[in-house]
Amino acid sequence: MQTLRLCLGASLIVMASAGLALADDDVNAGQEIYQAQCSACHSNQPGVNGIGPSLAGLAGRKAGSLPGFHFTPALQGSGLAWDADTFIKFLADPSKLVPGTAMIVMVPEATGRANLFAYLATLKGESAQTKPSGPAVSKITGPTQAELDDAASATESWLYASHDYAGTRFVDLKQITPANAEDLRPVCLYRSEQSASVQTSPLVYGGVMYLTFGRATVAIDAKSCRERWTYIWQPKGQEISPANRGAAIKDGRLVRGTADGYLIALDMADGSLLWSQPIASAAGGQYFSMPPLIYGDLIIAGPAGADFGAKNWIGAFRLETGAPVWKFNLVPDPGEPGADTWQSAESLKHGGGSLWTPLSLDVKAGIVYLPVGNPAPDFYGEIRPGANLYTDSLVALDAKSGELLWYRQFIPHDVHDADLSQVSPLFETTIDGRKHNVITVSGKDGLLRLLDRDSHDQFYEVPITTRENADAPPTVEGVHRCPGLLGGMEWNGPAYDPGSNTLFVPAVDWCGVFRKAPKDPPIMQGMHYYGGAVASDPREKSKGWLTALDASTGKERWKYASPTPLVGGVTATSGGVLFTGDLNNDFLVLDAKTGHVLYRFNTGGSIGGGVISYALDGTQYVAVPSGTVSAFFGGSGLPAVVIFAAETGTKRVAMQPLNPDRAPIATVDRFSDKAAHLQLRTIENHLPGPNEPVDFDTGPFITQGLSPTTGKPVRYYNFDVQGTTPAPVYVLYREGEDKPVPGQLDIIDTLPGEKGYNDFRQVWKTWVPKDYVANTITDSAALLKAGYKTEQASTLRNMPVVPDKSRAKARLKGASADLQRAWYRGQVAKYFSFNEASLLVIGSSVPVSPIYVTFNVNPGQPNGGPGSGFRAEPNSPQTHNVPATLPGDTGYSPLWLVAVYDNADWPSVHNLDTASKAKLLAAGVATVNCPIVFVGPEGR
Repeated sequence: MQTLRLCLGASLIVMASAGLALADDDVNAGQEIYQAQCSACHSNQPGVNGIGPSLAGLAGRKAGSLPGFHFTPALQGSGLAWDADTFIKFLADPSKLVPGTAMIVMVPEATGRANLFAYLATLKGESAQTKPSGPAVSKITGPTQAELDDAASATESWLYASHDYAGTRFVDLKQITPANAEDLRPVCLYRSEQSASVQTSPLVYGGVMYLTFGRATVAIDAKSCRERWTYIWQPKGQEISPANRGAAIKDGRLVRGTADGYLIALDMADGSLLWSQPIASAAGGQYFSMPPLIYGDLIIAGPAGADFGAKNWIGAFRLETGAPVWKFNLVPDPGEPGADTWQSAESLKHGGGSLWTPLSLDVKAGIVYLPVGNPAPDFYGEIRPGANLYTDSLVALDAKSGELLWYRQFIPHDVHDADLSQVSPLFETTIDGRKHNVITVSGKDGLLRLLDRDSHDQFYEVPITTRENADAPPTVEGVHRCPGLLGGMEWNGPAYDPGSNTLFVPAVDWCGVFRKAPKDPPIMQGMHYYGGAVASDPREKSKGWLTALDASTGKERWKYASPTPLVGGVTATSGGVLFTGDLNNDFLVLDAKTGHVLYRFNTGGSIGGGVISYALDGTQYVAVPSGTVSAFFGGSGLPAVVIFAAETGTKRVAMQPLNPDRAPIATVDRFSDKAAHLQLRTIENHLPGPNEPVDFDTGPFITQGLSPTTGKPVRYYNFDVQGTTPAPVYVLYREGEDKPVPGQLDIIDTLPGEKGYNDFRQVWKTWVPKDYVANTITDSAALLKAGYKTEQASTLRNMPVVPDKSRAKARLKGASADLQRAWYRGQVAKYFSFNEASLLVIGSSVPVSPIYVTFNVNPGQPNGGPGSGFRAEPNSPQTHNVPATLPGDTGYSPLWLVAVYDNADWPSVHNLDTASKAKLLAAGVATVNCPIVFVGPEGR
């Protein structure tokens, strides 16, 4: 690495040693630091971006806002502006100030940070007169109140979490039917860079889809999945629970809650923050997970947190500012109506009553309906004698004033955490020859009820899942009960088809043993206030149901048995099909008349969010969020959305197989400014040009270090910085076979320099028809569009893509060093394969292993750091770089997390023990792909 600089895209990489003596705000000294450590990645000229953004005009600029440069979502959403104090704090510990930033190098010397900023403050940015900033983002003024009122009939949009104020989850679209459901194909995929649970309810307006993934709010094109913007909320307080189930939109504003108790509003056009209001906090055991409801100029929302001993409420806030308007206590204050149902005044302080699911609204009457959750503590009723209003109640409020109109409590003194979770859909139906305005009410108790919204009478109550020992109270010894903690109806409610007068009801069937605590439970901030526990039955015993009911009578029409719990949204259409998904990663289309599965597609992630449908430019789409669902329900995959549509017109023309020996070779450049970090081609270093063969057995590409145990030589290749999110590699299998299709090249989706590229690739198994001819599919987009069953394996491959005729001959254990081949968009991409150890994903990430390195000149000193080269023994390639593991060791990974130690300690470093005792200058500098290819005699 004699000619390399350390550059991480979109980040300032500045390392200053503690011994660097500089005067306060010394511009000249700051310029020296810039030239030595920043200039290879960051220009000081206005409008000229390199690997990182131009630093001209940095002072005063909003972080992540420079036009023409793509920043990480973390920096984009940080809300920071680069003044001296912020800049100095950022370089002291970037990830502390901006969690998730790609900038991971700390600058320990405050004077060096101040001097660098002093120099950067002298660089003037580009004025608007010098260069146009590009077309202005069009202002969004909708959806209007009229559009929200008419959302039930809208087909081009999805305006509320459950589609419309009545929560019908029904769309009058009939392009997709039982006859052509098998022709559905994925048309695009959006994959978030944020790791979060996926319970979001997507919204669509004006051809744009809006989603929430944990702290992230994302806008994408609803036809192509192209990202419009991402906003990342930076928490200002403790987060108790990260779940978020969606946003609300109106008048160009997107409103959502946060896990640290804020209500925030974003501009729908560009994702910029308009305002934020702290209205709850972890100190009170509260957080926001529900999708708000906007009516007129009011945002109606309330916190969750009953399981943490919160005392909850619902309130209304001005859309323009977030200012509070009214508040209704779901657990009353002393002296308020309902307080007498808590015989212990002390229990009112932590009585629970969460809101965590959608509301419903009768627009004509101006009545908002709430599903209020369980009392607290969940399983220990002795501490809160009484009925415990308004927990487990349907509560009807005047939407404009918050005045209580009526309520009905379904589970007085609940001791099973049997939250009421759904108060929709609202609809009109005929019962005994008369029209009635009705509301469906359901919850985790596994029952669905139908009530008259005018008389408040109940027409029926039917079970929607297994109910055994449902009324048996918890004991210290334990009582087995169905539903369990996770049973019944969760955060996505029923769908209603007005044409057939049918309710489609998803449910979880998962039992458990309920135990109460042997004594009064204590309140501890941030800790569960359960007063007991539930030991759920083994996961393999859990399942789900989707039941079709006659909406007027509650009589079952059919029931679909799901192999996993059903927590994803169900959408009904006038085309006679239902859309939903399960925790087995499958998107499902069912016949609405029979419940038969018409189409199934493995999305690569579990489905627990809202599955929605809409039409744009004459095409009906179905959007399916997927990814890990929650700590309780589990699941797999990074947050993603897959959008489907049905192929129309004539049958697809059969593709002809390609001969890989005659196919064009993909052009590859690993050293361009888009692909390289450490190995950036410059005039001085003479790295090979675009598509020129690379001899990785020479120069900066192979390094000799020391064994962590014996200090004997080990050699490893340097394949530059790689992220921890693997790219996919698709491996094709014929149906019913357990070996890949003979002769078929695997398929990759990216080359070096393209967004999402990684040397490390996670295997996606894809099953093609038995008569499939090898190499008929040579493109990942075509493969996905074909809709074949896929399965995300845990296996990782280290397969750096390189120019044709490149060489890297060293391998352990006699493994092949020949170039391998894969398909990329109908071209053959060449790559090296490194199999020195088996490698599996951890969660959804590539595992890392530490390495300790040092340079000829310490970082922070003039011409120091990677550009000075690794310090080596005289007239020898032997460095004192020490990896923490070798192939065969537990925890070995060729993706190394680099730590830099002081070169003054170089003579004393001989193995891992001595390396770990050396003075550390920087930890976590980068993750670099360095497969070990030689271990000297007795090197272990």
